[in-house]
Amino acid sequence: METTRVESLPPPPGVINSIKAGFDAISAHIAVILLPLVVDLFLWLGPRLSMERLFLSIQSDVTAIWRASGVSASDIQNVMEWYQTMIPKLNLFWLLRTLPIGVSSLMFARDFSQTPLGSTSIWQVSAESLVGWVGLLVLLGWIGGGLYFRWVARLSLAVESPVAAETAGASAGQRQAPPPGTSQGGTPA
Repeated sequence: METTRVESLPPPPGVINSIKAGFDAISAHIAVILLPLVVDLFLWLGPRLSMERLFLSIQSDVTAIWRASGVSASDIQNVMEWYQTMIPKLNLFWLLRTLPIGVSSLMFARDFSQTPLGSTSIWQVSAESLVGWVGLLVLLGWIGGGLYFRWVARLSLAVESPVAAETAGASAGQRQAPPPGTSQGGTPA
């Protein structure tokens, strides 16, 4: 005779309950939003790291290479117009918001030439320093994102039920004290 074992699984979490749990966790640990807030304030009020001068210095060379490659003049014109509108708005400090593990930011990919403090200072990168800046900012974004997600994970584990924490402690090899009235082996004393 065959027997089937029926497991009782908990229902999947609902969207509303998940969002509510997230808001509850953040309201209990408001300091979690400090790092994203600092990144947003820096992107909004801090200096901009631009590559506009670098682009302008290589624009004629890029156009000549495209012409030699057989790209039509209208296509080159369209691309150059797009570059001329986008490159001045580009802030390389946005690389601090490195995907997929960067710190969350609401100010990502926005142009803030004017702030409440006045116009922002613009730092220009050169061809020699571009790779260094990109590498440094991506590395800082990864480190900041990793630390941020580690912090959030620790807080989310602290919010879990005590039973889950006991189970996690026991599975990690931590020895639990025996209940009162029993010996180390679990038999009554």
